[in-house]
Amino acid sequence: LKDAEVCDPLSLKWAERVHSGGDAWLGDCAESAGVHTDMEFGFYPQPPVSNLFHLFADAVAFHGVENHAAMHSALRANGTAAAFDPRCVPVFADHKYSCLPHFIIGGVPKAGTTSLYKYLLEHPDVLPAADKELTFWGNFFSPKRRPSRDDVMGDYLPKFPKISPSDFKVTGEATPGYLYCLTCPTYILKYMPKVRLIFTLRDPVPRAYSEYLNKAADRTVVRYLNKRIDNKMEKELSDAAPPFSALVADVAKTMASCGSPNRTFSMMDEYSDEMEEAGCYVNPFVGEGRYVRYLKLWLGMVPRRQLLLLNFDAWTASAEAAQEAMGRVAAFLQLAPFSFRVDEAHNTHANRSVHVDRDAASDADAIKGQSVEAQLPRRDRCVLRDFFAPYNAALAGLLAQHGYEPMTEAWGAGAAAGCPAKSGWRFAEELPAAPHATGAAAGGEEERRRCGTVDHPCLAGSDTQAT
Repeated sequence: LKDAEVCDPLSLKWAERVHSGGDAWLGDCAESAGVHTDMEFGFYPQPPVSNLFHLFADAVAFHGVENHAAMHSALRANGTAAAFDPRCVPVFADHKYSCLPHFIIGGVPKAGTTSLYKYLLEHPDVLPAADKELTFWGNFFSPKRRPSRDDVMGDYLPKFPKISPSDFKVTGEATPGYLYCLTCPTYILKYMPKVRLIFTLRDPVPRAYSEYLNKAADRTVVRYLNKRIDNKMEKELSDAAPPFSALVADVAKTMASCGSPNRTFSMMDEYSDEMEEAGCYVNPFVGEGRYVRYLKLWLGMVPRRQLLLLNFDAWTASAEAAQEAMGRVAAFLQLAPFSFRVDEAHNTHANRSVHVDRDAASDADAIKGQSVEAQLPRRDRCVLRDFFAPYNAALAGLLAQHGYEPMTEAWGAGAAAGCPAKSGWRFAEELPAAPHATGAAAGGEEERRRCGTVDHPCLAGSDTQAT
């Protein structure tokens, strides 16, 4: 700073700064030293003016710095880096710096988010939030929330422990509904641009039934069935939940009446009167399994280095697989190697609890022997396998496009045996080609007619077909 000409008060050229004051001079000085300050987007450094220089090491650690690695290399060179955790993205509040949350587990329900979070809390460098599911940024109940800076500062950050840049600890939360929130990626990255995101996906057939079982135990099934994007969630509990087989029968009707997987909607989706009249609604337990529709938004916005995808069916297959997955999670979050205790499964249909301060765990090996899908009648399994086929095919293409490991091939392996070969989807003759549907976009009435069938590449090979 001493060597930067712009920081010398004797060379300020005040005549050229007729509209600038001392804050502008300090800003120019900081910019010349490599600190990028953004005054209109998210948080920004705002230490007291008199403290800027003696807090300079803290100030440059703020998330506005373009290259944290280079900044910390420079700090190491002059011996000051040891006091600052490179994972920390500080925000200035209450006259001191605290690290922003380092990670969010954002989905999906009934795919091990509670177990992942509680396993992480075993690590000595991970501190818990006030609760596991904060649902601050939005969820399937509030898919279009737009929090302000004051909301984040007053309602969100106080739910995390105060961690200074010299504590070398991290914190985070796990709200599985974030995947389905339309505005979540935009606003999470606006205020926490360096946050690390984890999504764990599960075979959608057993996932749907597992969530139904949980909501039936909570007496909230009817709440979910009555929810739409344009109304509020009901508060009353009810024992009048329809059996899951009835909900599956409605799914079969949707495939026949709605026609196209592109047109289905559930409680968190925008929809038109025409879509509703065509019978395109699907209950949320099934609707949440259309992962490609929601994951595409996140993969298109979040840098690859900040998003980790896990396959629930793979990492829960054995204790060794769970330990390996937690090793990947620890490395992704830049945590020191640690041997996690993964012999318990949390918030299962057999033992319900999502809260960090309540112990409601089941023996993981015992749970593996209780196949949720095996409890479904064959007809229900076949209907759901048929329903999810085009979405899973599109998801496989999306994962490949973004360089993620495949996971859909093993979903339902052998479970579709004995199911009808003919799909229950009734694809309308006039179904328009999706913008990126390669087959249909090539032209030809035959391609337009076939676009959307389970084996047609227009659903299997692009990034937007199933939306």
